[in-house]
Amino acid sequence: GGKARWRYAAAIFLLAAAFLPFLVMEQGLLKYRTLAAPSALIVLYAYFGARGFARALRRSLPRLALPIAALAGVLCAAYQVRVFLVEPQVREMEILRSELTGRDFSGARRIVLLQPTPLHTLAPFRHLEFGRPSSAWELPARAMVFLTLRETAPAHAHLPIVRVPGDAPPPTPGPGDLVVDLKFLSRAPR
Repeated sequence: GGKARWRYAAAIFLLAAAFLPFLVMEQGLLKYRTLAAPSALIVLYAYFGARGFARALRRSLPRLALPIAALAGVLCAAYQVRVFLVEPQVREMEILRSELTGRDFSGARRIVLLQPTPLHTLAPFRHLEFGRPSSAWELPARAMVFLTLRETAPAHAHLPIVRVPGDAPPPTPGPGDLVVDLKFLSRAPR
C-alpha cells in the first residue's frame, strides 16, 4: 500500500542523501570514502531487515534460522577481513622483512625506500580502500621500515629513511645508500 511506498521512498532518499557530501567534494583517493557514507544506513537497513525476517521466521521456520543466518554473516565478514586486510598486510611485512634481513649495513648512512604505487592491491581483486600496500603511504612506510629494522638489525634502526614514491623514477644510489625496493609489489602476482 501507500505506507510501503513511503518506506521505499525514504530508504532511497536516505541512501542518496548519504552520498551527497561526497559528490561535492574534490575526489581523491584519501578523501573519497564510499564505504563511510552508507555504513550507518546499512546498519539501519540490516536492523529493519532482521526485524522483518524475525517476524516471518516466527510464523514459518524454527527459531534457529535467524542465529544461523547471523552466524553466516559473521563468518562472511571474518573472511572478508582476513582476505582484504590481514593477508595483504602480513604478506607485505614478510616481503619487507625478507628485503631487510641479512643485508650488509656496513657503511649505510640512509635507507632509500622505493615505494609501490598506492593503486595496486595485494588482495585477490582491486578494491578502493582495502588490500592496498601500506608501504605506498608516507607514515606507514616509515613505521614499517623502522619496526622491521628494530627487529632484524636493531643497531641500524636509527638510519634515516628516504622515500621514493611509486610513480617517481628510482634515483641513482649514492655512497652509503641502502636501497630497499618495494616497487615490485606493484607487479606482484595476486
